[in-house]
Amino acid sequence: MSPTSDSNSLLDSLILCYDFVDEPPAGESFEFSLRSSPLSAIAEELVSALCRSKPSKDHVPYLGRFLDEKRRLASAIAGEKRINRQEVASLYGSRARTLATQIGKCLSDDLIPRETKHFFSSPDDKFQGEELPPWDTWIDVEFNSRDAAIISWVPAWAEKYVDKAIEIDYLKIYSWRGN
Repeated sequence: MSPTSDSNSLLDSLILCYDFVDEPPAGESFEFSLRSSPLSAIAEELVSALCRSKPSKDHVPYLGRFLDEKRRLASAIAGEKRINRQEVASLYGSRARTLATQIGKCLSDDLIPRETKHFFSSPDDKFQGEELPPWDTWIDVEFNSRDAAIISWVPAWAEKYVDKAIEIDYLKIYSWRGN
């Protein structure tokens, strides 16, 4: 992970998605699942900033605000549901898989959202065609000289949807990380 985040960001995602770590949300579509309302606007702000200009370390404040808000929300949920952070880390942390999703390469053909039950999508097209994983799962952004990639945790039950997206993604914006 980059210096802007740490393993606590993964733990925050696990807590935000605690009810769906082992089992997917009920329903025909995941379009509104794993997307906490309080993170919606700041996720949109982060993606908009990354798409507006060449990704750089100038975007770190956007990422910082997103991760701070996610931490605040995860702490509130952990307290409300009496979730033990260390227990969650020991149960799920070592088997967590992560995905890199390049920003700024738009597929916009609705095929990936349809084929993944909207695991990759954005409600109300918040991200102008960017087909991204749910923002509750985002743990970092990595920058290189050409672009940026959102790094996200993928629940085990969603791995088949990620594999399907990778299979049909002709722009190669999705890739499993080395885990």
